[in-house]
Amino acid sequence: MSIAIFTLGGQPQIVTLALDRLRQHDPGLRRVLIITPDPAQTPRYAAALACLRTIWPADYPQIALHIHTLTADGQPLAELDSAEATDAAYDDLHALFAATKATGARIHLCPTGGRRLLGMLALSAAQTSFGRADRVWHLISSDAARQTSDRGAVLHLDDAGVQLVRITHPPLGQILSGVTRADPGEVEARLRQRAAWARLSPRQRATLRAVVASDRPDVQQHVAEQLHITIKTVGDHLSVIYAECRIAWSLPADARLQVGWLRERFADAELH
Repeated sequence: MSIAIFTLGGQPQIVTLALDRLRQHDPGLRRVLIITPDPAQTPRYAAALACLRTIWPADYPQIALHIHTLTADGQPLAELDSAEATDAAYDDLHALFAATKATGARIHLCPTGGRRLLGMLALSAAQTSFGRADRVWHLISSDAARQTSDRGAVLHLDDAGVQLVRITHPPLGQILSGVTRADPGEVEARLRQRAAWARLSPRQRATLRAVVASDRPDVQQHVAEQLHITIKTVGDHLSVIYAECRIAWSLPADARLQVGWLRERFADAELH
Protein backbone atom coordinates (compact mmCIF):
# COMPACT_ATOMS: atom_id res chain seq x y z
CA MET A 1 0.00 0.00 0.00
CA SER A 2 1.18 3.54 -0.73
CA ILE A 3 0.37 6.74 1.14
CA ALA A 4 0.94 10.33 0.04
CA ILE A 5 1.79 12.78 2.82
CA PHE A 6 1.50 16.54 2.25
CA THR A 7 2.33 19.55 4.41
CA LEU A 8 -0.37 22.22 4.10
CA GLY A 9 -0.73 25.93 4.70
CA GLY A 10 -3.24 28.18 2.97
CA GLN A 11 -2.86 26.80 -0.57
CA PRO A 12 -5.02 23.65 -0.97
CA GLN A 13 -4.23 23.29 -4.69
CA ILE A 14 -0.68 22.20 -3.81
CA VAL A 15 -2.17 18.92 -2.57
CA THR A 16 -4.34 18.27 -5.62
CA LEU A 17 -1.87 19.43 -8.26
CA ALA A 18 0.84 17.24 -6.75
CA LEU A 19 -1.52 14.30 -6.20
CA ASP A 20 -2.75 14.36 -9.81
CA ARG A 21 0.84 13.97 -10.99
CA LEU A 22 1.90 11.59 -8.25
CA ARG A 23 -0.79 9.09 -9.25
CA GLN A 24 0.98 8.76 -12.60
CA HIS A 25 4.08 7.55 -10.73
CA ASP A 26 2.19 5.29 -8.33
CA PRO A 27 -1.35 4.26 -9.43
CA GLY A 28 -1.64 2.18 -6.24
CA LEU A 29 -2.04 5.19 -3.96
CA ARG A 30 -4.90 4.59 -1.57
CA ARG A 31 -4.39 7.13 1.23
CA VAL A 32 -3.61 10.82 1.54
CA LEU A 33 -2.46 12.29 4.84
CA ILE A 34 -2.34 16.05 5.26
CA ILE A 35 -0.14 17.57 7.97
CA THR A 36 -1.07 21.01 9.22
CA PRO A 37 -0.86 23.20 12.33
CA ASP A 38 -4.14 23.55 14.18
CA PRO A 39 -6.75 24.78 11.66
CA ALA A 40 -9.08 25.79 14.48
CA GLN A 41 -6.63 28.54 15.44
CA THR A 42 -5.65 29.68 11.93
CA PRO A 43 -8.45 30.61 9.50
CA ARG A 44 -6.37 30.16 6.33
CA TYR A 45 -5.56 26.56 7.28
CA ALA A 46 -9.23 25.90 8.03
CA ALA A 47 -10.22 27.41 4.67
CA ALA A 48 -7.68 25.25 2.81
CA LEU A 49 -8.96 22.08 4.45
CA ALA A 50 -12.58 23.05 3.80
CA CYS A 51 -11.74 23.57 0.13
CA LEU A 52 -10.21 20.10 -0.13
CA ARG A 53 -13.16 18.48 1.61
CA THR A 54 -15.52 19.90 -1.02
CA ILE A 55 -13.91 17.71 -3.71
CA TRP A 56 -13.32 14.60 -1.56
CA PRO A 57 -14.17 11.80 -2.26
CA ALA A 58 -15.83 12.83 -5.56
CA ASP A 59 -12.55 13.64 -7.32
CA TYR A 60 -10.62 10.81 -5.65
CA PRO A 61 -13.12 8.01 -4.96
CA GLN A 62 -10.44 5.36 -4.32
CA ILE A 63 -8.24 7.47 -2.05
CA ALA A 64 -9.02 8.02 1.64
CA LEU A 65 -8.32 11.47 3.08
CA HIS A 66 -6.87 11.87 6.59
CA ILE A 67 -5.85 15.01 8.47
CA HIS A 68 -3.01 15.11 11.02
CA THR A 69 -2.88 18.18 13.25
CA LEU A 70 0.53 18.84 14.79
CA THR A 71 0.59 18.63 18.57
CA ALA A 72 2.79 19.67 21.48
CA ASP A 73 2.37 17.81 24.76
CA GLY A 74 -0.95 16.46 23.53
CA GLN A 75 -2.34 19.89 22.59
CA PRO A 76 -2.89 21.18 19.02
CA LEU A 77 0.03 23.30 17.83
CA ALA A 78 -1.03 26.62 16.30
CA GLU A 79 2.24 27.85 14.77
CA LEU A 80 5.95 27.06 14.53
CA ASP A 81 6.93 30.27 16.29
CA SER A 82 9.44 29.09 18.91
CA ALA A 83 12.21 26.57 19.50
CA GLU A 84 9.86 24.59 21.72
CA ALA A 85 7.21 24.49 18.99
CA THR A 86 9.65 23.31 16.33
CA ASP A 87 11.05 20.62 18.65
CA ALA A 88 7.53 19.41 19.36
CA ALA A 89 6.65 19.42 15.66
CA TYR A 90 9.74 17.38 14.82
CA ASP A 91 8.93 14.84 17.54
CA ASP A 92 5.36 14.61 16.20
CA LEU A 93 6.54 14.12 12.60
CA HIS A 94 9.18 11.59 13.62
CA ALA A 95 6.59 9.51 15.48
CA LEU A 96 4.08 9.86 12.64
CA PHE A 97 6.52 8.66 9.98
CA ALA A 98 7.75 5.80 12.16
CA ALA A 99 4.19 4.65 12.83
CA THR A 100 3.35 4.85 9.12
CA LYS A 101 6.43 2.82 8.19
CA ALA A 102 5.49 0.23 10.80
CA THR A 103 2.34 -0.52 8.76
CA GLY A 104 4.51 -1.51 5.80
CA ALA A 105 3.31 1.41 3.67
CA ARG A 106 5.41 3.08 1.00
CA ILE A 107 5.49 6.83 1.63
CA HIS A 108 5.42 9.65 -0.89
CA LEU A 109 6.17 12.92 0.94
CA CYS A 110 5.50 16.32 -0.61
CA PRO A 111 6.67 19.06 1.82
CA THR A 112 5.97 21.95 -0.57
CA GLY A 113 2.89 23.34 1.19
CA GLY A 114 2.71 25.45 4.33
CA ARG A 115 5.49 27.18 6.21
CA ARG A 116 8.98 26.55 4.85
CA LEU A 117 10.04 25.54 8.35
CA LEU A 118 7.37 22.82 8.39
CA GLY A 119 8.74 21.43 5.15
CA MET A 120 12.28 21.47 6.54
CA LEU A 121 11.17 19.59 9.65
CA ALA A 122 9.35 17.01 7.52
CA LEU A 123 12.46 16.47 5.39
CA SER A 124 14.60 16.08 8.50
CA ALA A 125 12.22 13.51 10.00
CA ALA A 126 12.08 11.68 6.67
CA GLN A 127 15.85 11.18 6.61
CA THR A 128 15.72 9.16 9.83
CA SER A 129 12.57 7.21 8.95
CA PHE A 130 12.35 6.58 5.21
CA GLY A 131 13.71 3.58 3.34
CA ARG A 132 14.82 3.01 -0.24
CA ALA A 133 11.27 2.58 -1.56
CA ASP A 134 10.01 5.87 -0.11
CA ARG A 135 10.02 9.08 -2.13
CA VAL A 136 10.21 12.83 -1.49
CA TRP A 137 8.71 15.23 -4.05
CA HIS A 138 8.61 18.97 -4.65
CA LEU A 139 5.90 20.74 -6.65
CA ILE A 140 7.14 23.46 -9.00
CA SER A 141 4.61 25.84 -10.61
CA SER A 142 5.05 28.64 -13.10
CA ASP A 143 3.94 32.17 -12.20
CA ALA A 144 0.90 31.78 -14.45
CA ALA A 145 -0.11 28.49 -12.83
CA ARG A 146 0.26 29.96 -9.34
CA GLN A 147 -1.89 32.95 -10.22
CA THR A 148 -4.58 30.77 -11.81
CA SER A 149 -4.81 28.35 -8.88
CA ASP A 150 -4.10 30.73 -5.98
CA ARG A 151 -5.87 29.73 -2.73
CA GLY A 152 -7.68 26.88 -4.44
CA ALA A 153 -9.38 28.89 -7.20
CA VAL A 154 -8.47 25.94 -9.46
CA LEU A 155 -7.66 22.56 -7.93
CA HIS A 156 -6.84 20.61 -11.09
CA LEU A 157 -4.63 22.08 -13.77
CA ASP A 158 -3.36 20.34 -16.88
CA ASP A 159 -0.48 22.72 -17.41
CA ALA A 160 3.11 22.16 -18.56
CA GLY A 161 4.05 24.84 -16.04
CA VAL A 162 3.29 22.47 -13.15
CA GLN A 163 5.91 19.80 -12.43
CA LEU A 164 6.46 17.24 -9.69
CA VAL A 165 10.19 16.78 -9.12
CA ARG A 166 11.69 13.99 -7.07
CA ILE A 167 14.13 15.04 -4.32
CA THR A 168 16.95 12.60 -3.63
CA HIS A 169 17.26 11.69 0.04
CA PRO A 170 20.21 9.52 1.16
CA PRO A 171 19.32 6.17 2.74
CA LEU A 172 20.94 5.24 6.02
CA GLY A 173 23.48 3.01 4.26
CA GLN A 174 24.90 6.00 2.37
CA ILE A 175 25.00 8.11 5.50
CA LEU A 176 27.09 5.41 7.16
CA SER A 177 29.37 4.81 4.18
CA GLY A 178 32.28 6.52 5.90
CA VAL A 179 32.77 3.66 8.35
CA THR A 180 33.40 0.87 5.83
CA ARG A 181 37.22 0.87 6.13
CA ALA A 182 37.31 0.42 9.88
CA ASP A 183 37.88 -2.79 11.81
CA PRO A 184 34.86 -5.12 11.28
CA GLY A 185 34.03 -5.09 14.99
CA GLU A 186 34.26 -1.33 15.11
CA VAL A 187 32.11 -1.05 11.99
CA GLU A 188 29.39 -3.17 13.57
CA ALA A 189 29.47 -1.16 16.80
CA ARG A 190 29.28 2.16 14.97
CA LEU A 191 26.52 0.94 12.70
CA ARG A 192 24.47 -0.08 15.73
CA GLN A 193 25.18 3.26 17.44
CA ARG A 194 24.11 5.25 14.44
CA ALA A 195 21.08 3.10 13.71
CA ALA A 196 19.77 3.80 17.22
CA TRP A 197 20.81 7.47 17.06
CA ALA A 198 19.04 8.03 13.75
CA ARG A 199 15.69 7.01 15.25
CA LEU A 200 15.85 9.46 18.17
CA SER A 201 14.25 12.89 18.30
CA PRO A 202 16.37 15.98 19.15
CA ARG A 203 15.21 15.89 22.77
CA GLN A 204 16.00 12.20 23.11
CA ARG A 205 19.43 12.79 21.57
CA ALA A 206 20.12 15.58 24.05
CA THR A 207 19.17 13.21 26.87
CA LEU A 208 21.48 10.48 25.57
CA ARG A 209 24.38 12.94 25.25
CA ALA A 210 23.87 14.15 28.81
CA VAL A 211 23.56 10.60 30.20
CA VAL A 212 26.79 9.48 28.51
CA ALA A 213 28.65 12.59 29.70
CA SER A 214 27.39 12.49 33.30
CA ASP A 215 29.62 10.99 35.98
CA ARG A 216 27.22 11.40 38.89
CA PRO A 217 25.45 8.47 40.52
CA ASP A 218 22.13 10.37 40.43
CA VAL A 219 22.38 10.60 36.65
CA GLN A 220 18.69 11.21 35.94
CA GLN A 221 18.57 14.09 38.42
CA HIS A 222 21.77 15.48 36.91
CA VAL A 223 20.41 15.26 33.36
CA ALA A 224 17.09 16.83 34.40
CA GLU A 225 18.96 19.79 35.90
CA GLN A 226 21.17 20.20 32.82
CA LEU A 227 18.32 20.07 30.32
CA HIS A 228 15.81 21.93 32.51
CA ILE A 229 13.24 19.14 32.32
CA THR A 230 11.62 16.89 34.89
CA ILE A 231 13.04 13.56 36.05
CA LYS A 232 9.90 11.92 34.63
CA THR A 233 10.66 13.39 31.21
CA VAL A 234 14.22 12.06 31.45
CA GLY A 235 12.78 8.64 32.26
CA ASP A 236 10.37 8.84 29.32
CA HIS A 237 13.22 9.71 26.95
CA LEU A 238 15.36 6.89 28.34
CA SER A 239 12.54 4.41 27.75
CA VAL A 240 12.51 5.33 24.06
CA ILE A 241 16.32 5.25 23.88
CA TYR A 242 16.41 1.77 25.43
CA ALA A 243 13.72 0.55 23.01
CA GLU A 244 15.68 1.80 19.99
CA CYS A 245 18.87 0.25 21.35
CA ARG A 246 17.18 -3.13 21.77
CA ILE A 247 16.25 -2.97 18.08
CA ALA A 248 19.71 -1.80 16.96
CA TRP A 249 21.51 -4.45 19.03
CA SER A 250 18.95 -7.18 18.25
CA LEU A 251 18.13 -7.68 21.92
CA PRO A 252 14.94 -9.25 23.31
CA ALA A 253 12.10 -6.80 23.89
CA ASP A 254 12.22 -7.52 27.63
CA ALA A 255 16.00 -7.11 27.96
CA ARG A 256 16.74 -4.81 30.91
CA LEU A 257 19.11 -1.98 29.98
CA GLN A 258 20.64 0.55 32.34
CA VAL A 259 22.61 3.79 32.18
CA GLY A 260 25.91 1.92 32.50
CA TRP A 261 25.06 -0.09 29.38
CA LEU A 262 24.42 3.13 27.44
CA ARG A 263 27.72 4.64 28.58
CA GLU A 264 29.64 1.59 27.44
CA ARG A 265 27.97 1.43 24.03
CA PHE A 266 28.10 5.16 23.29
CA ALA A 267 31.31 6.21 25.06
CA ASP A 268 33.19 6.69 21.75
CA ALA A 269 30.21 7.64 19.59
CA GLU A 270 30.05 10.93 17.71
CA LEU A 271 26.82 12.23 19.17
CA HIS A 272 25.95 15.21 16.98
